[in-house]
Amino acid sequence: RCRTSSYSFRDASAMWYMRHVIHAYGPDLRKMPDAWDTAVEVLASTYCNILREFLDSGLPNLRLLPVSGGILVGQYQKQMPELTIAALRRGFLMLPVRQQAIIVGRHVDLCIFLEAELGEFEAVVRAACS
Repeated sequence: RCRTSSYSFRDASAMWYMRHVIHAYGPDLRKMPDAWDTAVEVLASTYCNILREFLDSGLPNLRLLPVSGGILVGQYQKQMPELTIAALRRGFLMLPVRQQAIIVGRHVDLCIFLEAELGEFEAVVRAACS
């Protein structure tokens, strides 16, 4: 079961175009030095909640940024691809099997902001999927 974290689903229909946004604020990894397992677990909970909100939305596509990147990443900057995929996998496995099957039938994109990091993320995703 997913633990509670900061997230919400919003329908921004007041805009001139329709957007659905899941706002998530992940843990401050700077406060977890040398705590890989803890970092994976708290990030997994956040990803689980995001995936649950995605399921509840009924939408077919999710564009997902790595949670707790940027200023919150702390010492994990060089390990962010591995940390992201480990936590996303764990968050997915926290969902009931029935919900996992629905997610597999939908489309999830992991959006990487810095082009310099894209190759590392792609390599980690390929390794995780093989």
